[in-house]
Amino acid sequence: MVLDNFINKKYSEYFSKYYQEDLEIFEASKRKFPKDLDKYDHIILSGSEESILNDRKWIEKEMELVREIIDKNIPTLGICFGHQLIARALLGLKGVRKSKTPEIGWKLVCLTKGNPLFKRLEGDFLVFNSHFDEACNLSDDFNILASSEQCNVQAFQIKNAPVWGVQFHPEIDIESGKKYLMDLKKMFPQLKMKLDEAISEVEDSDISQCFFENFYAIK
Repeated sequence: MVLDNFINKKYSEYFSKYYQEDLEIFEASKRKFPKDLDKYDHIILSGSEESILNDRKWIEKEMELVREIIDKNIPTLGICFGHQLIARALLGLKGVRKSKTPEIGWKLVCLTKGNPLFKRLEGDFLVFNSHFDEACNLSDDFNILASSEQCNVQAFQIKNAPVWGVQFHPEIDIESGKKYLMDLKKMFPQLKMKLDEAISEVEDSDISQCFFENFYAIK
């Protein structure tokens, strides 16, 4: 099951390549949520154009679901906004903040701990990032698994629960990454120079297939 947090539907399409075909998709940003979580064996919390720092009724509802998901021990992956959502659901607003230096484009991420989610992935690898907020001030309930030069929390797992958050976008390949960055140029013309630089430095990390195979193998 996917909780789709994107406001504009076309962004969801960029991020759907590695979703399993039989996954149900709920448009969380339109206040559409599952009635029974017990039906699902894997859950993905997508990214969003929305800031995690904003107060929205649908964000409050989704945070309630996140806390229920953790109690039920359902394997769950939060991506970008979804990653931050998990932190805010457990820690409140002290668990998220504006990024001092937003990451846009392909960035080097360093694994700091081994974990089943990163099986067959070792050391440093390139992944697509696009975020202006980040998780912070994590409590002892979180195991931090990866970091980057500009973001201390690139990945975490909730202790004693099959629940992960990744700040980066493991599902983005070169083609979808370029399209996404071109769309950002339209949304944020003040970032044109930075986005042009990110587009010119496109790299394919090629971790997507391995990463999602790892996630769907977790029971």
